[in-house]
Amino acid sequence: MTALARIWAAITGARDWLLLLAIGAVVAWGWAQIGALRADRDALLSIARQACAAVGSDLEPKDAPRGRGCVSAIVAMKSLQSETDRETANVLAQAMQDRNGKLAADAASARADAQAAAAARQRMEAADAATEDDRVGSHWLSAFNNLAGLH
Repeated sequence: MTALARIWAAITGARDWLLLLAIGAVVAWGWAQIGALRADRDALLSIARQACAAVGSDLEPKDAPRGRGCVSAIVAMKSLQSETDRETANVLAQAMQDRNGKLAADAASARADAQAAAAARQRMEAADAATEDDRVGSHWLSAFNNLAGLH
């Protein structure tokens, strides 16, 4: 008899024991899986309790189903965050528009001031050129006041 036939004969003769061992292995594997499921469930419940506590709610209230109040508190918190972000963006956009408007107005004012200063300088040069014998009159004093910014 070959070795394979002897092994087959041993297996068929001990089928009851092999079946019992297979069932025991499946039960042990199932028991381990149940333990892993319980550990995962406990970890998720811990995370849920922490999330609920963070939004000021209770995961397991006495007067409502588990998690219902907590979920609504989390949804309300997310809604508030979204609204706050949207309003913040609007305020920042308006502030940027205001700043750009002020910068444009300042630039226009600076251009006007520079043109006025150049014109006052030209009037002063013309008044200096129009003086005779180093005597100045009201025209020269008016040009000087414009140059000094007194007018």
